[in-house]
Amino acid sequence: PNMGKAALSAVPSEKMAQGAGTFNFFRQLGGAFGVNMTAVTIEMRTAYHADFLTATQVSDKGPTAEMLDKVRELLNAAGVPSPTDGAVALDFLGKVLYAQANTFAFHDSFRQLALIFGLTLIPAFILIVAIAGDMTSPGLPAAAAVAVIVGMWFYEDSYVRAGQSVPLS
Repeated sequence: PNMGKAALSAVPSEKMAQGAGTFNFFRQLGGAFGVNMTAVTIEMRTAYHADFLTATQVSDKGPTAEMLDKVRELLNAAGVPSPTDGAVALDFLGKVLYAQANTFAFHDSFRQLALIFGLTLIPAFILIVAIAGDMTSPGLPAAAAVAVIVGMWFYEDSYVRAGQSVPLS
């Protein structure tokens, strides 16, 4: 409501209907664009991370081999015959990798949204400075918010990259 009021405050009363319609159109367009951009980012980054994680798996030794052996043991204990247990274990590994790739894609999407939000704070900061006339206290919260957003992005990026280095964590 406050954003709509601020957006329509400069519109003359005889053009209020057109102004409200234009405001609502661009608000809906921005929401649709944002949702679609987020969905596309998640899909594209899931494929990227799935390829990356799949390329790091070596079934001869290491954590992947240990996990496949444990899954085969569980399947054999449940009565799954020996030739089939390998294919089922590999299918399970694929599902685990896809779930991890999807998680990483959501992390990427979060960072993208945080960056866009941080970029929208720049015009707000400029407006605050223009209204205040100098770099007094009203501009400091906006600058602090930008710093927090950028810091969150770099922290999240380092966290995700650390998670990628461990294949099946």
